[in-house]
Amino acid sequence: MLEFILFRHAKTHPAKDGQFDHDRRLTERGHEDAKLVAKKLYTLGARPDLLLHSDAQRCFETVECVQSIFNNPPTSAAPELYLAEPHVIMNQVKLHATASDCQSVILIGHNPGLHLLAMDLASGESENEAHVRMGFPTSAAAFFRKETPAAEWSLNSFITPKELKSKAE
Repeated sequence: MLEFILFRHAKTHPAKDGQFDHDRRLTERGHEDAKLVAKKLYTLGARPDLLLHSDAQRCFETVECVQSIFNNPPTSAAPELYLAEPHVIMNQVKLHATASDCQSVILIGHNPGLHLLAMDLASGESENEAHVRMGFPTSAAAFFRKETPAAEWSLNSFITPKELKSKAE
């Protein structure tokens, strides 16, 4: 795997009385933000072989928003990714990427695990890396690449919907 994108699920409605967190759905803004970020990733060259995601409803809906933008790569839901810690996320990504012989994976999941993993992988001092350390909002994406399988991950870009919208104005 030479390309790895951490993509936080899109904005959701608050849980209703008696509703499980796992069942929360995206807002209209969430749908729009996910598509906006996916289109930017595509223009930056992202061509995932696999969309791996948590089995939470909001992750399924985020996948539905972005899958066609990336030319409909296969998807896989992993219950282990629901609110997972960074080491669990990496283990699942490696497992699925190896099993599918993927060179590029987008993982759609949750904070705090995504944010912690992004900070671990973005250990340098660039502007993008500093930006990652400040937060990982809904629909944000951290786009990592490496030249060879043995190389370290390098943060190619960090994208947030807010930033994209402010540049469009």
